[in-house]
Amino acid sequence: MKLYILACLIVLSGCGSSNTDEETSSIAIQGVADIQREIDIQGDNFVISLEPKTYLFSSAIQLRDFQNGTIDGNGATFKRVSSDKISTTLDRDYNGSMVVFVDELPESFSIGDKLVLISGETINDITLDPRTITAITGNAITVHSPFNGNWHQGDTIAKTFRFINSVSSAVPGSKNGGTTIKNIKFDGNARNNQLNFSWRFNGTISLYGGKDSTIINCEFFDIPNDCIIGHGFNVINCSFDGLNASVVHMSVHDNTKSINAGASFIGNDVYDVNRKRSEVNGHSEGAITFSWGGGNLLVRNNRFTTLNGEDGVMGKFYSDTVNTDENLVFEDNEAIGFRRIILLAEIGTTVLNNVTIRNNTFIDCGNTYVPQLRSTTIDFSGNTYINTTINI
Repeated sequence: MKLYILACLIVLSGCGSSNTDEETSSIAIQGVADIQREIDIQGDNFVISLEPKTYLFSSAIQLRDFQNGTIDGNGATFKRVSSDKISTTLDRDYNGSMVVFVDELPESFSIGDKLVLISGETINDITLDPRTITAITGNAITVHSPFNGNWHQGDTIAKTFRFINSVSSAVPGSKNGGTTIKNIKFDGNARNNQLNFSWRFNGTISLYGGKDSTIINCEFFDIPNDCIIGHGFNVINCSFDGLNASVVHMSVHDNTKSINAGASFIGNDVYDVNRKRSEVNGHSEGAITFSWGGGNLLVRNNRFTTLNGEDGVMGKFYSDTVNTDENLVFEDNEAIGFRRIILLAEIGTTVLNNVTIRNNTFIDCGNTYVPQLRSTTIDFSGNTYINTTINI
């Protein structure tokens, strides 16, 4: 591993060409650790420029609370390691304590990692909130608080991480404003990560970007769980191919909605999205799906294609007095093969406001199914339908 430092420009070596995780993991993990160290050293306005190699990930890059940082891959590939590198099994039934006993401790486990317990592939088969490792002694792992639920010998315990992880939007004032992520190929290695398909497990990027962050010129492929979750970012000129869940999952906590709620998705190509249904994932209702505070989004000039034909171009859009989904513009897009334009629009305690769906082309999209969106603030016009039933 060579590290070259020129002024504030950091160039980091990854691993060389390889066909297996085993051949390159030790070098790649060191490379990822170097990236984190340089981010921590530089702080605000960090600039990381990578060589176009493959970096194997068994832990996340943490953006901390830094602002205006840049990670430029220059064509580098970020690849998730196989699940056997980040998981093991319980060697006895779990009794609700803060100590978990495992059959064999993975080399990738370390203090500070987030762990989940898993008994199957759906959102109902995984602990809802990860627990943080505070100590490791032999095959005994101490976590910061007990896991919920009943778990048995042979169940899986696994590390959960995203390639790039933002601040928590629940903490008032928190954002990673001005962040730029560019020229990176994200290989989710879903073919070797089949433990669980919940949106809570092993996402790709979380970003609460203060309304001025950018993910640009990146490729995402074979993604096992959620791809991009958060708010306050602009996704521009990226390609997505083979996603088990949604391409973006829009969500922001009430505490930071005012500084993070504002995003765009422009000029992207999305293919083979939502390979796992919402019953498995817990979200994944559409190529673009919405959670708490998920509105305030511009979607323009993209192409969306699904192969399963069961979900919406957009997922559940919901109104609420506290943190409603509103201010959505979906225009000049092409969508192919979806069941509906919006899978489900729920009227909660308020009217859905400022929804624009115009000048799009919907091909083989079943029906529009958005009668709930009738409102004086809804613009549904100028769309072209090919083998799509108009139902509004």
